[in-house]
Amino acid sequence: LLRSLGASRVQLARAVVIEAAAIGLVGGLLGVLLGWVGAQGAVASVSTTIATIAEGVVPGSVHMDPLWALFGIGLGLAASVAAAVLPLREALRTPPVQGLRTEHAESVARRPWHARAATFVGLSGAAVLFANLPPFGDRPVWALLSALCILSTLLVLAGPLVDLFAGLPLPFRETRAGVPVRLAQAALEAGRSRAAWAAGAIGMAVGLAVAMTTMVGSFRTSVVEWTNQAMPSDLFLRPLATDGGALSGRLDPEVVRLAGEVLGPENIDPFHQSKAYFRDQAILLAGAEFSVVAREGGVPFLDGRSSEDAFAAALAEGGVVVNEPFSRRFEVERGDRIALDTPTGPLERVVTGVYRDYSGHTGRVVLDLDDFLERYPDEGPQSVATFVPKGLDLGVARAELEAVLEGRFAVQVLDNRELRAEVLTVFERTFAVTIALQLISSLVAAIAVVAVLTALIHERRRELAVVRVLGGSRRQLFGLVHSQSLLLGLAGTTGGVAVGLVVGYVLVEIVNLQSFGWSLEFQTPDSLWLTLLAVIPACLLAGLVPAFFAMRTAPRESLRASD
Repeated sequence: LLRSLGASRVQLARAVVIEAAAIGLVGGLLGVLLGWVGAQGAVASVSTTIATIAEGVVPGSVHMDPLWALFGIGLGLAASVAAAVLPLREALRTPPVQGLRTEHAESVARRPWHARAATFVGLSGAAVLFANLPPFGDRPVWALLSALCILSTLLVLAGPLVDLFAGLPLPFRETRAGVPVRLAQAALEAGRSRAAWAAGAIGMAVGLAVAMTTMVGSFRTSVVEWTNQAMPSDLFLRPLATDGGALSGRLDPEVVRLAGEVLGPENIDPFHQSKAYFRDQAILLAGAEFSVVAREGGVPFLDGRSSEDAFAAALAEGGVVVNEPFSRRFEVERGDRIALDTPTGPLERVVTGVYRDYSGHTGRVVLDLDDFLERYPDEGPQSVATFVPKGLDLGVARAELEAVLEGRFAVQVLDNRELRAEVLTVFERTFAVTIALQLISSLVAAIAVVAVLTALIHERRRELAVVRVLGGSRRQLFGLVHSQSLLLGLAGTTGGVAVGLVVGYVLVEIVNLQSFGWSLEFQTPDSLWLTLLAVIPACLLAGLVPAFFAMRTAPRESLRASD
C-alpha cells in the first residue's frame, strides 16, 4: 500500500530498519536484565566447581560491568537489524499489486541445490581449518569460530529438513485422521522459506543445548573415572569449607602429627601447595609423600604407567611429576629438565611423569614432601589423605581420629565414599546450569514456532477458510496447525541434535584442551534425551497459539478480506 501511494524504496527500508532497531533495543535490554538475574543463580550453583578448578578463588557477588551491559544491548540491536535484511529484501522485490492481492512468491524463491551444497561445503571446510589452528593468545578463538561455522550449517540444512518432513510418506496419511497431517505437510511446503527459518532457529537452540550438555556430561564422566583412581585414601582430612566452596585456610601441622599417632606416620600423605614461577609464568608447586603414594596408588598417568610405578620412579630419581595442564601449557614432556623460581632460589628437577588432573589449570609441579619442605616453611597442608592400617576397622579409626581432633581443630574428616559423593554433588550442581539451558532452548524453539506459524496462518487464512467451507471441522483445522508445529519441531530437533553433537565434540576435544589443558573422554550423556523431551512438547504447546487464531477467524471474513 505504501509503495502504491508513492513511498520510495529508501523510505520503506528506513521504516523497516527503525522497526527492527526498536525490537532489538527492547530485546537487548531484556536480555541484559535476564542475564544478570540468571547469573545470580548460575554462580550459586557452580561456586564449588569454581573453587575446585581455580584454587583459592572464591566467587563473589555478581557485578554487571556497564560496558558489558552496553555490549549486550548493542548485540541485540545489531542482530535485529541484520535479521531485517531478508524480509526487507522480500518486501522490496514483491510488486505492489501482488502484495495487495496477498499473493506471496516465497514458494518459488528457492536457492538451487548446488548453491546450498557449495555453502555447506564452504562452512564445513572453514570449520575444519579453524579447528586445526593453534589457540590465539592462550584462548581457543579459532576453535570457537569452528563451532560457530558448524552451527551455521543448520541454516543450510533447515530447508532440506523441512522438505524431508513435508514429503515424509506417513503410513496413516490416507486415513481420516491423516488428512490434517497431509494438509500440514502441504502448508509447510508452500511456506517453505519461513518454515526453514523456524526450523533453523529451533535447530540452533537445540544444537547449543546438546553441545553444552555433551561437554559437561563428558567432563563429569571423566572426572568420576578420575576420582575413582586418584582418591584411594580411606580417610580424608581438610579445613572447613566456606559457603562458596573454597577451603578456609590450611590445616595446622599439629593435625598431621596427631593423625600419625593414631594411624602411623607411614600412612599419612599431607598435601602442601604454594606458588612458584616457570618461564616467568605463575604455577602451583606442591609437595606430597611419594613413598605413601608409591605404595597406595593415586592419580593416573598419561603414559599408561601405574601410579605406584610412576611415583616410585620419581622418588628414586629425585624427580618431579607435573599435571597435564602444565605439560600442555609449556610443552614439557617426561624426561625434560625444568627450572623453577621459588622464594628460596632456583630449583631444577627432571620431569619423571605427567599425570591427568582436573584442577590446577595454570599448571602444577609436585615434589616429594621432604624436598618441598626444604624450600617452604611448614605452614600446614591444604589436606591430608590417610590410610587405615590392616586389622584396624575404618569406623574405629575415624572415631579415634575425630576424638583426638575434637575441641582443638576445626577439621572435616571424610571417608572415601563421602569424598566421592561430594565430588558428584559438585558436578550435579553444574548440571543444573545445563538443565536451565535446555529449558531456555525449549523456550526459544517455542517462540520460533509461534512466530512462524502465526505468520503462515495469517498469510494463508484464505486457504484455511477454503478448508472450512469444504467441510473441514474446527478439530481438523486444529490438527492441521498442530501437525505443522510438530513437523517443524522434528525438523529443527533432528538438525540440532546432529550438529550439536559435532559442536560438542569440538568443545570437548579442542576448546576444553586449549582452555584448561584437560583431556576428556567424549561421551553422549543420557540427559541428551531431556532436550528432545523438552523441545517437542514445547513446539506442540506453541502450536496452541496460532491454532487458536485459526479457529477464531470466520471463513466468510477471510474469503472476503482476500478478494
